[in-house]
Amino acid sequence: MVTTQNNHHFPISIIDDPTSYRSSVPPSVIGWSSSLGYSLSNSPSLSSPLNLLPNPVTIEHHIAHAFSAVAVSGMYSGIISIMDGMGDTWDMGRQEREGWEGGFTAILQDDGNGVILTPGGDSREPELPKTLTFRESESFYKFKRTKSSLGFSLTPILKRYSSTFSAFTPSHGFEYYNSLGGAYSRVSSHIFGDWNACGKVMGVYPYGKQRKGWVVRGSVTGKEGVEVNYGRMEGRPLKERVGEDEIDFVERFKGDGAMGVEGWDVDAVPNAAVRETIELCHDIQLDLNEMVIRTLEEVKGLAREMGGTENLENLVLAGGVALNSVTNGILKTHHSLYRNVYIPPFVGDEGIAFGAAVKGAIDSNGGEVGAARISEILDKFEPYTGSAYGEEEVRGSEERSDDLATPYLLTKTTRFRAFIQDAPPS
Repeated sequence: MVTTQNNHHFPISIIDDPTSYRSSVPPSVIGWSSSLGYSLSNSPSLSSPLNLLPNPVTIEHHIAHAFSAVAVSGMYSGIISIMDGMGDTWDMGRQEREGWEGGFTAILQDDGNGVILTPGGDSREPELPKTLTFRESESFYKFKRTKSSLGFSLTPILKRYSSTFSAFTPSHGFEYYNSLGGAYSRVSSHIFGDWNACGKVMGVYPYGKQRKGWVVRGSVTGKEGVEVNYGRMEGRPLKERVGEDEIDFVERFKGDGAMGVEGWDVDAVPNAAVRETIELCHDIQLDLNEMVIRTLEEVKGLAREMGGTENLENLVLAGGVALNSVTNGILKTHHSLYRNVYIPPFVGDEGIAFGAAVKGAIDSNGGEVGAARISEILDKFEPYTGSAYGEEEVRGSEERSDDLATPYLLTKTTRFRAFIQDAPPS
């Protein structure tokens, strides 16, 4: 039996007191975070004997993401992309990068806020600023299903670490973090007072009509680095500045008399905070769309240069950024960059425990005997993680449904693996 644990922001093996990091956090960051109600105090449950396992084996955050998504993808090979808000620290990633075959090359990006790792090189550790902590933000691997006891192989293409002020700042540094997910969460916090209200940001996006400026720009894969326009997100959160007009703002988005997207005129909104809300949501979504598509295009080019037998038309997405259905829709419907794109149902950190369980199952069934067992385990996973329904049940639902629901019922049973996989494990 494999028991897995994951915590949204804290490492399982080392439960630190975040108050010890307060001295390294600029006062402006503490003030901004405190206004949102974030607390520096640690949760007593973290040190509960029920949550502390003896001799835990830890794996990196993005590796767990990769195992969770690839295992259920139904694909034999391809590219796995993990774009996250925040992953493990540079120090915690030492075990992974030291295991890269052929070594690694570390490049500090020009803005000083990011480090790029690429395979091959002298494995020299870069000199990082002492006042900053670097954590995983975007990782890309080639994957391939194998008949060995490894289950499937992960070959690194590129990995990026982004900086924050300390290992655990107020709100754990999420909104002062130069990653794509971190920039989107900063907008969410600045508007709604909640770093995890990104779905609301995405929902407001179409009500903006014209770009008013940039929020995040630069390059994930290049030396230029990623830049976040914090100047557009200063002062009190917008939810505090909307005031009495907030009721009118909400009412316009619901009910029979709601204005549709086409009829909305953001410039006619009298409250400046409401206008700023709409413009900020609109601009961050445009920036995210552009940067994700461009990054995935560049990653595919890097993977092609590496050679190998992986099918580079297959893409699996994981990490919090893959929760953005607007960007996902553009990637899947408006671009021919990847022929097959799979997005698992647990792309966020809820998938980490599953990824750790998959890795644990593989590791605990190693050796010659284990190879067949691992193949058997992986064969049980598939993209459809819900209940199974037979043909009779589907037909019965169709007969009980009204005319509006009928077109959305699948009346022909198909197997995902039958048309997405291109080659058996080797």
